[in-house]
Amino acid sequence: MSHSEQPSRDGRDFPADWFPAILDSIPDPVIVVDGDLMVRACNDAAGALVVGDLAGRSLQDLAVLADLIGVLQADAGGAENGHTLEIALGDSRVFAPHVSALRSAGGAIEGWVFVLRDISLVKRIHGSMSDFLGTVSHDLRSPLTFMRGYVDMLGMVGELNERQEGFAGKIADGITQMTDIVEKVLEAGKLDPETGNYQLVREATDLQGMVRQIAGEFAEAAARKRLDIHCSVADDVPVVPVDRAMLRSAFTNLVENAVKYTPDDGQIGIDLWREDRQLLFRVRDDGFGIQPEDQSRLFERHVRIHRKEWKRIKGSGLGLFIVRSVARRHGGDAWVESEAGAGSSFYVSIPLTGAPGP
Repeated sequence: MSHSEQPSRDGRDFPADWFPAILDSIPDPVIVVDGDLMVRACNDAAGALVVGDLAGRSLQDLAVLADLIGVLQADAGGAENGHTLEIALGDSRVFAPHVSALRSAGGAIEGWVFVLRDISLVKRIHGSMSDFLGTVSHDLRSPLTFMRGYVDMLGMVGELNERQEGFAGKIADGITQMTDIVEKVLEAGKLDPETGNYQLVREATDLQGMVRQIAGEFAEAAARKRLDIHCSVADDVPVVPVDRAMLRSAFTNLVENAVKYTPDDGQIGIDLWREDRQLLFRVRDDGFGIQPEDQSRLFERHVRIHRKEWKRIKGSGLGLFIVRSVARRHGGDAWVESEAGAGSSFYVSIPLTGAPGP
């Protein structure tokens, strides 16, 4: 093969002078660097990112792309898998780079290819949607509180007959469902890994008392379904620095789900214990269980598993998304262990970072 030709992927050759035209036809910035991080090739879109000529310069001299060096230094061989790093420029543009390694015939890394996808519009849309949902959710709180107050006062203007009480109860249930959705939308928006900006507010928290209190709050709802709730909290669980409000929300979501989805006359267990350098919270039930193919999707946003027995159960599909987001914000995780027909166990792990020693 002559020096003026390059091999194509399908085995045919094409002239080398096609290469610049091919690069420039790609709308996203493309940068090719060698093992010394010197720019060996780039397209017009990449050249527009910096002042002056880009080719022949080192990434170390390009402040705009400095974060890419950190990616390669941290994981020299893992760049082929791509990264979710974002690079923000002064002109409000935001790029998400994909990095692939260039290897020799023997497998050694000889350079890298950077493809920078402009996600500025996506970021603006996400930001607008987040602001919109936040504004709407906040504005819904006041009328919901207003309606709840008047429903509760209906009995004060005269005795209600049985049918009227039934109607008032259904209105109150609807208000409760709407309030729950509003709160979950707000929490999910704050915890969203792409658009959320919530920062943990850690404070010393007695998780023993929190878990027992949550179990007590669902005692009445469980009694209506003749569910037996057993709460077990280990004595060696220490006071830990966590985001109290968010962790309480996560634990509450798991207990609420167990009460809603466990069939009448069932069993629910709520457990909190210490294991090595982490705390484990578990909610288990003896319900219908979850199919293996559904378990991996459960913690995704707006995912609900459809089953005829759960047809009348209302939900937003945000509860488990919030649970896992809260756990991961604390450096832990959330998962499920389940067998169809044999119940489910939902777990949350929280590292004991900063907690008193054993």
